[in-house]
Amino acid sequence: MKTTRITLIAAVIILAATSCQKSYTGQTDPSTKIKTYIEDASKTPYNSIDTFNIAYDASDRIISIVSTSGSGGFYYSYTPTSYTLDIKQGTHLDIREISFINSNQLVDSTFQYNDTNDSSTSKLVYNAGKQLIQQIYYDYITAGGAKLSSKETYTYDASGNVITQTDTNASGAVTETKTFTYSSFTAGISLFMLYRPAMAKNLPLTITTKSPGGNITSTETRAYTFDSNNRMVTQTDSDNFGNMVVKTFLYY
Repeated sequence: MKTTRITLIAAVIILAATSCQKSYTGQTDPSTKIKTYIEDASKTPYNSIDTFNIAYDASDRIISIVSTSGSGGFYYSYTPTSYTLDIKQGTHLDIREISFINSNQLVDSTFQYNDTNDSSTSKLVYNAGKQLIQQIYYDYITAGGAKLSSKETYTYDASGNVITQTDTNASGAVTETKTFTYSSFTAGISLFMLYRPAMAKNLPLTITTKSPGGNITSTETRAYTFDSNNRMVTQTDSDNFGNMVVKTFLYY
């Protein structure tokens, strides 16, 4: 899969912004509606700080998350059965991903392609409780169709928090595992988790990644601050390599 600065920011926000919703129904409460997201990655190899303004449609669905520096943005459009995410570098379309919605108003599958003519698809699998338990990734080849690439499998604790993520390759061999611990704070920010169930009811404290042999390859810790209305104001992510990213959320 193509890797770009803007898509790495997306990955950071996806992990940071866990929603308590089981499906996306809009953010109608102005007190918790995010207006601006600021990412300070000056203490990482990227050595950058960027600000993103967030816009909504009349149904309070996110339609854009755009960098004020001109580096790019994320643009959403919706139909009754799908939504499309365009990721742009400046004004150039870099990646387009279409997510298809099932009868439970959850993402059933995705199809993604980019400006280098690579394409991929994924299938999301849920349990009876509508928890996401597996995401299966495929490389899409025009001549032969979808070819299995990798899988992510998740387990949950009794509170509904993901406690393990196991990644396997096309042959079924484990490539890495992640384990999570949690704070007592309730998760509530929703940016990129559109039409996906909550994978955590509480905010994570640590994420530990291990190799197939059980060796720890990275450890990430998270810290949070809140305002007087119990809204998250900052999230600070630090890892064992000395990197630190501070995310700031401003509200309407």
